[in-house]
Amino acid sequence: MAYHIQSSFSAGEIDPALHERTTFDKYQAGLKTGRNAVIGKTGRAISRPMTKFLRRTKGFSNTSFVFEVTAGGVAANYGQKTDHALGSEIKVRLTTTGTLPAPLAINTDYYLIYRDKDKFAFATSLANAIAESAIDITDVGTGVHTLTTVDDDYSQDVILYSPPYSQYLLEIGHRYCRRFDTTDWSYVDSGHNFTYEDLPYLQFTANKDYVYFSRFGKYLKRLTLSSGIFYGDLILTTIFETTSPAAPTLSSGTGTGYNVEYAFTTVENGEESLASSTIITDQLPINAGEVNTFTFTPSANATEIRAYRRPQTGQAYGFIGSTIASGGAATFRDWGQDADYSHSPPTCDFLPLSTDYLLAAVDSDLPKYAKGRCSCIYQQKLILTRSLNEEIVNASRTGYNHNFLRDYPLSSDGALTFKLGSKGNAKVLRLMDSDGLLAFTTVGIFKHSGELSPTNLAFNKIGNWVIEEKVEPLEVPGAILFVDKSTNTIRTLVYSNEAGGYPGEE
Repeated sequence: MAYHIQSSFSAGEIDPALHERTTFDKYQAGLKTGRNAVIGKTGRAISRPMTKFLRRTKGFSNTSFVFEVTAGGVAANYGQKTDHALGSEIKVRLTTTGTLPAPLAINTDYYLIYRDKDKFAFATSLANAIAESAIDITDVGTGVHTLTTVDDDYSQDVILYSPPYSQYLLEIGHRYCRRFDTTDWSYVDSGHNFTYEDLPYLQFTANKDYVYFSRFGKYLKRLTLSSGIFYGDLILTTIFETTSPAAPTLSSGTGTGYNVEYAFTTVENGEESLASSTIITDQLPINAGEVNTFTFTPSANATEIRAYRRPQTGQAYGFIGSTIASGGAATFRDWGQDADYSHSPPTCDFLPLSTDYLLAAVDSDLPKYAKGRCSCIYQQKLILTRSLNEEIVNASRTGYNHNFLRDYPLSSDGALTFKLGSKGNAKVLRLMDSDGLLAFTTVGIFKHSGELSPTNLAFNKIGNWVIEEKVEPLEVPGAILFVDKSTNTIRTLVYSNEAGGYPGEE
């Protein structure tokens, strides 16, 4: 007997004894089989909030790899393995072709202490691993050392993410990411610092050959899809497309006027970045024949060196000219020309600039607000939020997603900084580009329309709903679906001419 397809569910459940009665009138509208579903009080079928385990993907049961050891005191010694992807408190055993580093021994259980994605230390017990009390390794031993995990159920849940319009599939787990190429299902493993607890809160932003990983309180990370490798920790104060700007040298100075300070920037790949050296101080040329001459050794991709000057007592820098960078060398001469104080060098608002314009590059030296919470790409700008002040939103330079330097005077192409909401604490939970820039916050949903520019930074509040942070809003044709946290319902965000706004229907 052929089975009829049930096209709707509006008449309750069919008793198993009636499953073969396809001629039964209610069969066409009854529920025969439901999986991971419950019946609502009005008779509708509701998907049960849970996941179904299919199979383990990448685990660490009996995972082995060769590692190296650096000895030299408890604080300095550690094991080394690039992208080891192992966290703290994992039980391991060691073998070697020679002699293990003292005092480590074979056939002994040790517990790992996570240092970073490339380093780990050893502890003699689980309690010591939790307390981060490491074994003091006194020598590096001899031969080749191998580490093998003995925790069978260490890694379980993962996130699967397919970047739009790409041939790749990402499997993200505890401290690792596996990138599959769906053309041949080859894969590349790479380590990261996100833990099992971070996975539900990870947010992904795809852009050409990159995917950005963002998580509140941690540095942004960028995965290169073609290689499957992470590009370190992207820190707002250090992520620029350019290489290190050219360091200037005062080859000769004949000025006799008041003391001035010079700042130089490098133009590379179409963007301007700050010089990495200290500010140069000299006297202003004021008489005929006086000149201050500066020489540079710019990078191969540099096309221009721009010069700025100000009185040594402070005040604003003014543009005084530029020189072409070619052939591995450049020269700039200041004859004392007037500075254009309406054109100052680009700068950041989130890092206090020292007098030498040196941008910090060490994590411990960076303020907490250099870390981001969420991100998206909007009008060719990378939009990021901060961890310290979760209302502040930073937009990169147009077309240069890693350059957060602002122009003076402010321009639409330069980086921008703005704040959402006019009252309360509008912490940004998620950002989305959908017929404008949508910001889902803790006080409601805000929308930006038109060009994102210094004269158009206002966001209009279009609803009071607060989304469930762990569930990403889903863009469908003509609308956006999101979970309303207060009522635990799924709502649609779509403009209604009849309502004259966004009714947010359930």
